[in-house]
Amino acid sequence: MAAPEGTAGTFQALECGGDDPHSMGWAPIPVLRQVLATCVYPELLDTDTFPEAVRGRARRILREMDSGNIGGYNHEHRSRCVPERVSRFLERRDGIPSDPKNIILCSGTASILPFVLSLLVDPRSAVPTGVLVPVPGPPLAALAAGLAGAVPIPYPLEESREWAPDVAAIRRELRDARGRCTPKVLWVVNPGDPTGHVLSRHSMLALLSLAFEEPLLLLVDEVHQERSFSPDRPFVSFRRALAEAGPPLSSSIQLVSFYSLSKSAAGE
Repeated sequence: MAAPEGTAGTFQALECGGDDPHSMGWAPIPVLRQVLATCVYPELLDTDTFPEAVRGRARRILREMDSGNIGGYNHEHRSRCVPERVSRFLERRDGIPSDPKNIILCSGTASILPFVLSLLVDPRSAVPTGVLVPVPGPPLAALAAGLAGAVPIPYPLEESREWAPDVAAIRRELRDARGRCTPKVLWVVNPGDPTGHVLSRHSMLALLSLAFEEPLLLLVDEVHQERSFSPDRPFVSFRRALAEAGPPLSSSIQLVSFYSLSKSAAGE
C-alpha cells in the first residue's frame, strides 16, 4: 500500500477489529499449544520434549476424559470438570460463590450470542425484540441481534465522559425505540471495545438500576478483562457489582456475562 502524500516509504494497514491478535504478530502462548499437543499425542508424556509442568497438566486433562482419550464426546469433562475450574476462578476474582451449574461453555461470544438473543424473540409477534448496543462498540451485538430476529438500538458512548454510558441518553433511546420494537436487552462491553475504557462502580450501578427499572436482561461482555490497563480504575465484574448492590437489584436483575475461558482456566 502506498504511503499518504507527505509521508515517507510505505505502510501496511492492519485490521484490528477481528479479535485476531495472531494476525497482528502477537506470538501464541507456547504452553497452551504444548498441552494440546501432549493431549493429542499422549506418547509425549514419556519424553522430555516438554516441561514437566506441561505434562502434568496434560495428565490431569486426560484423566478427566472418557477412556483417557480426547477423541470422545467427553460429556463429563465439558459439563463438570471445566465449569468447576471456571467457577473457582470466578470465586477468586470476585470473592463471592459461583455455581458451576451456571457455567455454559461455548466456542466464543460470536457463536453463542445469536442463540441467547433468540430466546427473547417471539417470531409470532408483529413487534420485534430490541437490543441496546453501545456505539462505538464491536459490531458483533448488532449483527447477532439481526441473526436472532431482533433489532439493534444504538446508544452513545461519549469520549468527553471517558466513554461511560449516559443513562439519560439510553432512556431517550428506549423511549424512541418503543414505537418500533420492544426493548428487552441491554448489551454492555467492559472493558470497552474498541475504546478500552473501564467502567467505574458509579456507572455500573447506574446501568444496574436502569436494567432493574425498565426491566432489561443485562448481557455483559467481559472477555477483555485481562486487557485492562487502568491502574487508577481496576476492573470489577458486573457479577461482583450486582452482589454488592444487594436487594432488590441482586434478587431481581437477570445477568448473563461472557468470559474468556483461555484466561479463566489458564491458571488451573
